[in-house]
Amino acid sequence: MLEKAICILLMTLLGSVGAIYLKRVSSGNGILGVLKDVNFYVAVASYGLSAVLNVLILVVMDYVVVLPLCAITYVWTTVLAIFFFKEKITVNKIVGIALIFAGTAFISFV
Repeated sequence: MLEKAICILLMTLLGSVGAIYLKRVSSGNGILGVLKDVNFYVAVASYGLSAVLNVLILVVMDYVVVLPLCAITYVWTTVLAIFFFKEKITVNKIVGIALIFAGTAFISFV
């Protein structure tokens, strides 16, 4: 069970890292600028590894459990956006994160 939880956390973290790096490459330099930017390749690799982990997790867990657990990606994304982009955290975001944790805990342990 611990291995599954670690894989899910890693899968969701890699998805968030991919999103962060896509944001970093979205400077508006056109398609050639994107293809020349190392951030694009980090994003593709992160998303790719996340997708592979998702498939591996689906082999051993039910889809109705795995898909809702993917919501943890939003938690990682919020934390990384605060760290990388200095975004402000609001009460609504804190409440949303708490609800995501509550929902994923409920799905995982029921």
